[in-house]
Amino acid sequence: MPKKILICDDDKDFAKLLMLHLDKSGFDVALAVDGIQVMSFARKNKPDCIVLDMHMPGGTAYTTVKQLEENVFTLTIPIILMSGETPDFGKLNEMYQNRFLKKPFAANKLIELINQVTQIDINSFSDAKQEELQ
Repeated sequence: MPKKILICDDDKDFAKLLMLHLDKSGFDVALAVDGIQVMSFARKNKPDCIVLDMHMPGGTAYTTVKQLEENVFTLTIPIILMSGETPDFGKLNEMYQNRFLKKPFAANKLIELINQVTQIDINSFSDAKQEELQ
């Protein structure tokens, strides 16, 4: 069964290009343009990974990441961040430093990172996150 990936980027051309590369690599890909669509899709469809642009209409990725991490239905979904600028990692969990791609990036780097984060199991979560799941 193909991994379900949700891409959120308000740059439609860039999002379509990512979608094309991921689709060719065997992923099932959906698109969102803002944090509201991300939350709605994630709760209903539980993607295997969310690829999230740092700057989008209707809020920032910081807000969306926080909402995803605080929701019991979306808590365990791996998130990859992307932006043309380096984000303020002080506002995020340090794990996102290894889950960030600076635009532009090669599609194979994203595919590699998706494969890496979707193979992480529940044992790799912090103790706090494990307690929330119990």
